[in-house]
Amino acid sequence: MGSHNKPSIIIVYTKITPLEDIKNEITWGIEEEGMSHEEIPLDEEEALNVSVVYQHAGSSNLGIAIGINSEEIVLHYKKMNEKNPVFFYKLNSLFLKENKELFRNIGKNACKLAKNKPFIEI
Repeated sequence: MGSHNKPSIIIVYTKITPLEDIKNEITWGIEEEGMSHEEIPLDEEEALNVSVVYQHAGSSNLGIAIGINSEEIVLHYKKMNEKNPVFFYKLNSLFLKENKELFRNIGKNACKLAKNKPFIEI
């Protein structure tokens, strides 16, 4: 986690094929809001948890990070308590297949947080 020059939302994720679709939807939501992101892939499933996402939020110049693994999606902000992310979603197989708009809205909400604007209801 080095210094990040361009204002961007960090997406840290576990490299598992089904998660690519989720990550893509989230990144498209960020791009639709006119913001940039930085992707940080992790090899180990256990390496990604709420604390890791919080640490990445702290290294982002926007203070925002999204974590994605096979069990959950976390949106964290460096000004929040480490154990209390802005959003925390548990994933299951049905959730993975039928919520493309929700995933895109997670990306959009990360941008809304950066812009200090109201969240999209999810």
